[in-house]
Amino acid sequence: MTIPTKGNVPAAQYLRMSTEHQKYSLENQTAAIQAYAQQNGLTVIKTYADSGKSGLVLKHREGLAQLLHDVVGTTQAYRAVLVYDVSRWGRFMDTDESAYYEFHCKKAGVPVFYCAETFANDGTMPSLVMKALKRVMASEYSRELSQKVFEGMKAMIKRGLWAGSIPGYGLRRMLVSAEGKPKQIMEYGDRKNLRSDRTILVPGPPDEIKWIREIYRMFIKDKRSTPYIARVLNRQNVKNGASLWNYQSVRKILTHEKYTGSLVWGRWTQKLRTRSIPVPRQDWTVLPGALKPIVDRKTFDSAQKIMRDRPQNQPDDVLLDRVRSLLARKKKLTSRLLNQSRTAPSPGCCKERFGSLAHLYELLNYKHTDTAQTRERTRLQIGKLQIALFGRLKNMFADVRVVRERTSTKPKTFRFSTGLTVAVVVCLSERTSLGSLRWRFTATSARLRCLPTLLCFCNATNTQLRTYYVMPSVAHIKIVSLLKQSDNRLSMGIRLKRLSDLRKVLHSMADTQGINDSTTINGVHPD
Repeated sequence: MTIPTKGNVPAAQYLRMSTEHQKYSLENQTAAIQAYAQQNGLTVIKTYADSGKSGLVLKHREGLAQLLHDVVGTTQAYRAVLVYDVSRWGRFMDTDESAYYEFHCKKAGVPVFYCAETFANDGTMPSLVMKALKRVMASEYSRELSQKVFEGMKAMIKRGLWAGSIPGYGLRRMLVSAEGKPKQIMEYGDRKNLRSDRTILVPGPPDEIKWIREIYRMFIKDKRSTPYIARVLNRQNVKNGASLWNYQSVRKILTHEKYTGSLVWGRWTQKLRTRSIPVPRQDWTVLPGALKPIVDRKTFDSAQKIMRDRPQNQPDDVLLDRVRSLLARKKKLTSRLLNQSRTAPSPGCCKERFGSLAHLYELLNYKHTDTAQTRERTRLQIGKLQIALFGRLKNMFADVRVVRERTSTKPKTFRFSTGLTVAVVVCLSERTSLGSLRWRFTATSARLRCLPTLLCFCNATNTQLRTYYVMPSVAHIKIVSLLKQSDNRLSMGIRLKRLSDLRKVLHSMADTQGINDSTTINGVHPD
């Protein structure tokens, strides 16, 4: 691979600087590339740069990604790419990745040249061997640097120094001199200005310490869950930085040994830009007694035991036995029952462990009615009855309107030309264990809006509407309720002898309770 031609050949330059050496500053790279260009008859017409970017992966290197996109995807005015050296192109752990990106440029007719290398990137055997060695050396440098940083951080922890950034709720960073003399408490975002200074962890403000101990008390003594504790903290307006409390932030306090006075480091690893993975406990770096404890060891161990005994931490056979016990007590299984149980696993835990609730029921030989399908059938049946009802109302009253009138309209409300807005509630029938009929009321919208309501009871087969009540409001009927025809909750309404009496009864009720055209019986505007 040679430079295309001598004399004023347009070229692009790629610059990358991480943080390791001043010699790799963008200015130094630019100067070296400019000197190389002048010696070889090249003119730099475009610059791609990644400042402060690691060379390990392409994902965060927008400059290189844009260069590759421009070279491969479009026709460019430049005919070469100039890079300071092999390591600036990248320190990819797989050296083939570096060669892969360079090959794409060469294939597009835009070869890559390394300006500070001692070999010419001309495709000859010596240059190929040197380039391969340089790529291996670049990746090996990153491996060695990563290991040195790891060992250095580990040594800091063993000396009682803090190697992390955010200390966590209830703790603060203390800036100390090289001799260990305290200087000041560091706030969030503060950085030390002397390389010789160090940081240690110290307990935070008294109110935060008080709440940490209260979290442990609620978890151990009151046997409260982490979501419950998070809700309590949020209701009490306990500050957790700029974030609200959730079960994860509470769990961090309950499981981290730093609250017992120990420095713990290396619980997770993410070397060389790989995915973060947990580290076995035996490989953690732990220094007991590094700071004043906020909770004693006995309290901390009690919390860990409760954590270990939680359903999601139990083997499959134990979880199945707990669900069997719940089934024996309740005679059925539902998501609600699993959530309410203190011993059985939650629905989410069951889905994660067994794949789905349906598979869990199969393992227990439990015949479960598909509630989702039941709800869908119920919804469709109510929809059919609503459409039929609206058709009848249109035939009886020419001034009945809904907001979006279509042939498939299933109105939950309708309005007369006088402005009176009425809610519609269809109640399906069901039999009690003694054979009596009841009607299921589940109209959340009608309850919240407090509108006058046409309450419709179905026949025993839920194929037709049989009985109608005009109610001034249904806000007093709880969700979910089973109503009977002699129900006291219906006493404030009027039972219609004929559906054709609806308009007269509604407006009579409105006049009696002082409602004019565009208001509801409770004085709430329909819109």
